[in-house]
Amino acid sequence: MDDMDKNKSPGPDGLTLGIIRELFFLDPAWFTELFNDCTRQGVFPDFWKIAKVLLIPKEGKDLSKVSAYRPICLLPTWGKVYDKIIAQRLLYELESKCKLHRNQFGFRKQRSTLTALDKFHNFIINAKAKKMINLALSLDISNAFNSVIWDDLINCLEEDGISVYLIDIIKDFLSNRRIYDDINNTEFNYSKGVPQGSCLGPVLWLIIADRLLRQMDEQENIMCTMFADDILIMSSGTVSYKFTESLVTPIKVVESWANKYKLKINPTKSKFIMFPYKKDITHVPRLKMNDIVIKQSRTLKYLGLLFDERLTWRPHLEGVREKVNYLQNKLYRFSRATWGVKPQVLKEIYKVAIEKYILYGVEIWFNKTVKISQRLIQIQRVALVQIAKTYKTVSSEALQVLTGLVPLDLVADKEVTKFNLFNRGIPINIKDKEYSFQDFDLVNKLGLIPWEKGGISWSMDSDPNGRFKKIFTDGSKLNERVGSGVVCLSEDRDII
Repeated sequence: MDDMDKNKSPGPDGLTLGIIRELFFLDPAWFTELFNDCTRQGVFPDFWKIAKVLLIPKEGKDLSKVSAYRPICLLPTWGKVYDKIIAQRLLYELESKCKLHRNQFGFRKQRSTLTALDKFHNFIINAKAKKMINLALSLDISNAFNSVIWDDLINCLEEDGISVYLIDIIKDFLSNRRIYDDINNTEFNYSKGVPQGSCLGPVLWLIIADRLLRQMDEQENIMCTMFADDILIMSSGTVSYKFTESLVTPIKVVESWANKYKLKINPTKSKFIMFPYKKDITHVPRLKMNDIVIKQSRTLKYLGLLFDERLTWRPHLEGVREKVNYLQNKLYRFSRATWGVKPQVLKEIYKVAIEKYILYGVEIWFNKTVKISQRLIQIQRVALVQIAKTYKTVSSEALQVLTGLVPLDLVADKEVTKFNLFNRGIPINIKDKEYSFQDFDLVNKLGLIPWEKGGISWSMDSDPNGRFKKIFTDGSKLNERVGSGVVCLSEDRDII
């Protein structure tokens, strides 16, 4: 429950996570026995499977059409807690038995959009290093999560050798599911798709997606990655016209997989991009999906980053600049130079929202070039002027001092350094001392058994003669300044 969002709306039962937590603290033994009893019997109570549906209108859509609304399902909190327990156990079995492909980056521990983007970016860089052309094909699955057939899921679980007790619970979890509409006071049964809003649903989707990734391993000179239902097929070659022929079989593999599991690939929303080595590409390959031609694009937005053919990142940074300016104009309505929101509040908004948005994926696109650094400072400057409440003619350096904010290119460099160390395993140098990944004690979340808590091991050391060093610490905060101090004394009270 500690990992669950405490602010989410409750389902039909009206019980929030806060109430469920209080019940646990009142009688932990009863709480634990309830879920253990469900597990022993292989059941998921029917009331926990009723979802309250809310329809959210999509912006700019014709509200007379069904597709103009986005359904949001609210599940009972009791069911979500038990659902998470089962999801953790299933994911542990899949990981420990190596049943999930290394190129699936969604809904898994120690994998994220950044690791998926890094894989894509490295493939492009390696192709360029070999003086080859790279092609990336992004495929769109229509309504993927709502189209999965439940019998297919159970068959895949049995093929992967998942424990019988888990399969029994999942069978019951999927059966007799209902959607409740409190506006019209009606209920609807449904019999396919992974339940929206559940923790187990995305894990079940991974099992279906894994079948495609296994098949794509058999294709020569092809790499396929997935983040949830986003499919990306990459290939490299010396000449562009050969892609027309070399990608026929991989595309047919995708079509066959989609047909088997009753999924629909949307060719009109799919696209491909080519990354040339040096010269511009003169021959564009003709790729087809379900006999419909897939369009080429000069840019490809993948997991929030806008890749361009030359990897200049100019289109991406321009899009970020426009979005930041839009957000700052929104803030400008209630914050001017002489009135409105205080600078401290604006600074907090910048730190937790705007800066995070600007630096998304910085580990992939940032490099220490003057152009990139200047572009970041220009984007940051708009926010700094508003925080400092100064004239627009004030220099960027002065704004950074006035607001107490670090130049954005330095923040970006720090994030890249951390990613290099902990994700890419590249040693870093700090003050002439080299640090490697092995120098740090880290929790391996991937190997943690769900019902056991992990942590960093530690021990207390002492002098061979039984003497201990005395360490004193202190910290203080005054206005916007924070300070701390540490002193270590030997037995004869000398400072070490």
